[in-house]
Amino acid sequence: MKLNLEPLIRFMKHLPINGDVELGLLKCHLLIEEVLTKLITRESKNPEFIIKARLSFAQKIWLARGLSNLSKEDWIWSSLKKLNEARNELSHGLEPEQINLKLEQFITCVETSQGTPPAEAIGASMGRFQWAAFTLFSCISAHAHFDPTELKIPTVLGSFIPRK
Repeated sequence: MKLNLEPLIRFMKHLPINGDVELGLLKCHLLIEEVLTKLITRESKNPEFIIKARLSFAQKIWLARGLSNLSKEDWIWSSLKKLNEARNELSHGLEPEQINLKLEQFITCVETSQGTPPAEAIGASMGRFQWAAFTLFSCISAHAHFDPTELKIPTVLGSFIPRK
């Protein structure tokens, strides 16, 4: 079996070089949302209607769980929910303590199931948050048979348009 490194390359390409966690949170959320959308549309008979529905991230979590055979992987779904809560706190709140609390809850959810990152993996652009996000991204990407070349970047408004 040929190893596909495209999801890793795509993920790393979009991480802020300086390790900015808030910008990283927004970008990781978008990258993971792309994979959820891919997983959902792959299982749909008429994916164009899924796209037109403009589902929220939270709705995509439930739909992807119902359509995938990862439904028993509770850590994935809990982690996705925690990631979304952190992103919502960043988008709708100004208190850094609350954002950090939500980020730590997400990180803890991933690390409790998947383990802590090796010390040599943590550096200027890859902290615990980025490691947790990448762990989650890689797991659902592998399941979705994710090929980033089939996607376009979501627009600022959040619509998702697959490449034809």
